[in-house]
Amino acid sequence: MIYDYYFADEALATLNEEFSLEKKIKEFATKIKKTGENPAEAGEQFFTEYGEKMMRKTIELGDKYLDRQGEILKQVAEKTGQVFPSVPQRYWELMLMGTRPTAKFYVYGNNTQIIDFTIPKCPGYELLKENIDQKTADTLPCKHGCLSALTTLYKELNLNVETVMTEKMPEKTCHFISTKR
Repeated sequence: MIYDYYFADEALATLNEEFSLEKKIKEFATKIKKTGENPAEAGEQFFTEYGEKMMRKTIELGDKYLDRQGEILKQVAEKTGQVFPSVPQRYWELMLMGTRPTAKFYVYGNNTQIIDFTIPKCPGYELLKENIDQKTADTLPCKHGCLSALTTLYKELNLNVETVMTEKMPEKTCHFISTKR
């Protein structure tokens, strides 16, 4: 039997079509220019909704196109009761690869209590700067998308996990720590 250990191209393509970070930032920029709203305030609502919808779709696609790695992670979780951190990390990686394929993702800590990771080259900051302005980019409204996606992920998996963003672009990399409570 041959196993596929990679995310399905269909899942990645669907996420990119519906939730590409580049497309969403351009959509946000168009909205801001049209309405004249304060980008920092409007960004929180816009990107929070984006993060929730994006993660729900990611979970749906991750389950629909279950690769061998996903199968094994789910089997281990069922046998051991340890869903965190492996199962959520798989969905998070699928979401990142589907919505911002050029971004990197580094995990600094991964155990039964914590996932500590950064996204050092996320295109969000530069896209905000190019499509709106430097001031908006510096407030990094897209961070609400990541935080909302993580909150939604843990909620959908019935996990009691708190996520904080400890650093952000442009000064540092976007750095998130999810801790099991």
